[in-house]
Amino acid sequence: RQVCEDPGVTIKQDVRPPGRAPPMSGFDVQDLEFPAFDGQALPGRLYRPRCHGPVPLLVDVHGGAWIRGNRLNNASMHEALADEGIATFALDFRMPPQAGAETTFADVHAGLAWARRHAGELGSRPGWVGGLGTSSGGHLLMLNALRGGAPGAAADPEPLVRYAVACWPILDPLARYRMARERRLAPLLDAHHAFWPDEAAME
Repeated sequence: RQVCEDPGVTIKQDVRPPGRAPPMSGFDVQDLEFPAFDGQALPGRLYRPRCHGPVPLLVDVHGGAWIRGNRLNNASMHEALADEGIATFALDFRMPPQAGAETTFADVHAGLAWARRHAGELGSRPGWVGGLGTSSGGHLLMLNALRGGAPGAAADPEPLVRYAVACWPILDPLARYRMARERRLAPLLDAHHAFWPDEAAME
């Protein structure tokens, strides 16, 4: 058991997964940088409960049809989680037209791996690091959680995350593309064409 202290109150909490910390007196928000696969510094935002002991940590991979969005997409979720004693580290990563799909895959992998290596500094422990992904971010998260990165990438000796929360994820990009084509959903088709080279890559 771990003791968390806030001004005027001491809360005893069981921090062993899958339990979560009880509501605490607020959280802090900090902008950080993490190195991309090629060494470029990318921004991330940490939402950390005010607790002296370690707490579970979710690494957030935002959605946006693979080509839009940033680390602020799910800020309201991150604030709610932090208020309940769960830290969140929200990643930015490069996307088309700035960079191609392989760079996106690699940047997300780098962010997840960095958070695992620096879990202690982020207020957690390596074994308590999980992932949170929404929409296309759910796809990017699960690709890393299940395969360790992009297709063809060398597998990690240790899992990048111990658990994953995928919210409305696009787990079958090819099926989503065919649905969009059948329904003539131009914005979705444009996003697929901007990110994926062809249907074989989606599959």
